[in-house]
Amino acid sequence: MVIYNYVTAGFISYDEIILNSQNYKIFGGSVIYSSIQASLLGCRVGLISAIGEKDEDELLRLLKNYNVEIIKLGVYQGETLSFVNEYIGNDRMQKVKNHPKLTIKFNIENFEAECFHLGPIINEFSFEEIEKARKISKYLALDIQGFCRTIESSLIKKRKIEDISFLKFIDILKCDLDELYCLSNNNDPKQIMEEILDEGCKILLLTLGDKGSIVISKHKTYYIPAHIPEKQVDPTGAGDVYLTSFLISYSRSHDLEYAGLFASSASSFVLENIGYKGISNKQKIEERMRKQKLKAREIEFDEIPFYKWAGPDLNRGPSPRKGDILPG
Repeated sequence: MVIYNYVTAGFISYDEIILNSQNYKIFGGSVIYSSIQASLLGCRVGLISAIGEKDEDELLRLLKNYNVEIIKLGVYQGETLSFVNEYIGNDRMQKVKNHPKLTIKFNIENFEAECFHLGPIINEFSFEEIEKARKISKYLALDIQGFCRTIESSLIKKRKIEDISFLKFIDILKCDLDELYCLSNNNDPKQIMEEILDEGCKILLLTLGDKGSIVISKHKTYYIPAHIPEKQVDPTGAGDVYLTSFLISYSRSHDLEYAGLFASSASSFVLENIGYKGISNKQKIEERMRKQKLKAREIEFDEIPFYKWAGPDLNRGPSPRKGDILPG
C-alpha cells in the first residue's frame, strides 16, 4: 500500500493557448497544474490520467522532472485530447479536439491519499468513482468544471447537473459563478450555495478571477482578495492551482483564512507565464503574501454581495467576468 500526500485524477490535455493572436502549445488539464503545484509544495504526488500514445514519452519526461509518480496512466491511440483556449478580453472561448471515448476508473486497493484532488475536464469519470475516492482519502476535493461541460460541434458549452447528491462525499468544492448555476435550477446564488452545503460538502470555494474569491463553510465565510502578479500573461490553470494550494494549506493548518490567502498568492504566479511554467514554490508564495499584506475579511453568509443576474447562457458558454460579483 502506497500512501501519497496528494493524488490528482483527470484527463491530460495538450492545450493550444491563443493570446494576442499568438499560439502556444503545452500540456494542460487540471492534473498537470495540480500535480506540479503539489510537488513544489513538498508533497509526494500520485497521478491518475490518460494520454494519447504519441505524447506519452514527452509526458513521462515532464512528470519525472517534477517527481510526480504515476498511479495509473491509460494510453490511447492517436492524438492527445486538446483544448483550444482563445482569450478575448475577459472571455475565454474553448474548443475540443481529439476527444477520447474512454473513462477513468480508480483502483483504490493500491494506494491511499491524504489529499485527493478530482480534476475532470470533460466528464471522464463517473460520480460512482467519487464515492470510491472518498474511501481512501482524508480530504477529498473536486473542481466541478469538467462535469459542467458538454461538447457541441467541437465547442465547449455549459450543462446543468441534475443530481448533486454526490456532493455528500466532497470536503472541498471549487467552482466559478457560471459553474455554480450549473448545480441547480435555482436562480438565487445564495440558495444554491446553501443547497451545496446542505448536501454535505464542507467547504465551497467560489473563484472570482481578478476580484478574488470567497471561502464558504457552514460556520464561517471569508472574502479573499486577489494577489497581484508582476505581469499578466496567461490565466490558464489559475483555478487549478488555487484549489491545489488551498487543499494542501488547509490540510496542514485547518485555517480557512490562511489557506484562502495562500491559494490566492499561489494562483497569481500562474498568470505570469504560459501554462504551468509560472507555478511557484512555497517560499515565493509566502514572500508575496508578506509583501502585499492582503487581509481576508470575514463576512456573514447573507452579506455576500451579488449583482442580480440570472446565470450563464448555457448555449453561449461562459459569461463575462466583469460586473458579476463585487467583493464588497
